[in-house]
Amino acid sequence: MTGRSIGRKTIYFAPAIWPSHEKWLARWRQHSSLAMSRPFWSKACFRYSQCDVLQDPAFDTGDGFAGIGMGWSMPGNSSGIDAMASDPEGVRMMLADEQVVFQVYVGDIAVVAEETVLKPSLGGGYKLFLRLYRESDGFDAALIGFGEALLADNQIEPLIDRLSVGKIVPDDYTKNSRFDFDGLIELSVSSLDDARTVLDSPQIKAAAEPFSDALRVDWRIIVTKENMFWDQENGIDESARQIRDYPPVKHDV
Repeated sequence: MTGRSIGRKTIYFAPAIWPSHEKWLARWRQHSSLAMSRPFWSKACFRYSQCDVLQDPAFDTGDGFAGIGMGWSMPGNSSGIDAMASDPEGVRMMLADEQVVFQVYVGDIAVVAEETVLKPSLGGGYKLFLRLYRESDGFDAALIGFGEALLADNQIEPLIDRLSVGKIVPDDYTKNSRFDFDGLIELSVSSLDDARTVLDSPQIKAAAEPFSDALRVDWRIIVTKENMFWDQENGIDESARQIRDYPPVKHDV
């Protein structure tokens, strides 16, 4: 199987710090509206989604995450910093807004990954995140191999709409990140029932077993509901609706 490399994306794991998850989600949407309202947006971001971490105790990983944001950089633009530098006021507004929404610099709760898509789709639905750790120099090949093994299973594969693997890479933006995992596998499924079936399937662990010398899997799988707001390749642009429904908070900077 040959995967498609689509470059780098920044993934941030927002902590659950607000008493109300629903109020935080609405304020997070306003944060994205602020970004989408700025001149740098279309130059910096190729694709963007927000994944709401399910707060159901049945899916609790103990990590205390509220949401996972993913922004794909425009080709050749690292983590989008180059384009953002052209809008210094917007950058100052975003940094001020981060302190309200996340109470931390986002780079410290983020990773940058080089993503390879093994099974494509537009995304959306429910997205499952598996975190992986390097055990040997064979990690890169094992990361791809694990993803391919999941798609080779005739019980799991039909449930998977999209599967990608991400190798975590160094980046100035995330140089002080609190996370130390080395890779991610992302599985998108259409329904919560499909997510439960994948989580409960013994095949998912069996698929990882041949690669156990090269990688270690954190089996506390994060389950989210994905909201795709921006995808330049596939013509998805929810920016006007988001800005209308969740007006950005303007900061005096």
